[in-house]
Amino acid sequence: MSEYREFENGVADILSSIVGSDATVSRNAHLPSRSSKTSRQIDVLVEGKVLGITDAKMIVDCKHWRSNLDISDIDGFIGTVEDVGADLGMIVTSSNASSNARARAKLARGVRVAALSIDNLAKWRPKGTVTRRVRFNSQNKSKAVNALRNAGFRVYVSHDGDKNGPLIEVYRHYGTSNPTDGDLEQQRYSINNILADYDIHFKDISFGTVIEGGTPMHRWIQIQAGGMPVVRTLASNEQEVLENMEKISKTTGIPLDKLDYIRPEGWPFDSPFK
Repeated sequence: MSEYREFENGVADILSSIVGSDATVSRNAHLPSRSSKTSRQIDVLVEGKVLGITDAKMIVDCKHWRSNLDISDIDGFIGTVEDVGADLGMIVTSSNASSNARARAKLARGVRVAALSIDNLAKWRPKGTVTRRVRFNSQNKSKAVNALRNAGFRVYVSHDGDKNGPLIEVYRHYGTSNPTDGDLEQQRYSINNILADYDIHFKDISFGTVIEGGTPMHRWIQIQAGGMPVVRTLASNEQEVLENMEKISKTTGIPLDKLDYIRPEGWPFDSPFK
């Protein structure tokens, strides 16, 4: 269950970074069913301006499966979208989807399929992600990881050989590329309380925010002037490069029209959530 929750939290983080302040992203939400008096559990719920649609409701089903999605999985999800009255639906799978499944999704209004491998998910730490690294005794590792993931955090465990136990990185995106001091303090407070509830003692190692890059689409781009290298910058698309070039021009005094960049082969790369 913990790995499934990690996948769901990662998808929620990515969507939070994409929609920003235009929408709210909820994890493990519940919506009333139109066909019964019960509610339906929704892995990730996005409400607001979504994919260019104002005042939309999008439900997201996260499938951390080894097998590919088939047409029956899509049919079942379409039924859920209709049953809860959502405007849009997205299935995110850690495997893939059959051609028939993708064809069925295209025929349905507002339904999308996105494939996101576990390796690629681990590379997603978008700008604004708040991170905290702690260390605690190995015997508490599983208990702590499960508790943090159930609370909506992503958790990465590394064993660096330190005798004091594993290093745990806890991180989450709050829908802004510039989180406030209040956001940071709220994360610190939440993590402290979760670990205290389980009587887990830990040592703080570091605390901070991702300030650039953070997606598999980002690459180091060489900025140059007159064929001479000036600086490298991280960017996932041409708009980011141009924005960074404007900053570089102001910082260095080099006229913007004198700056250009070397495009990496195959760049820019498509996002699975486009």
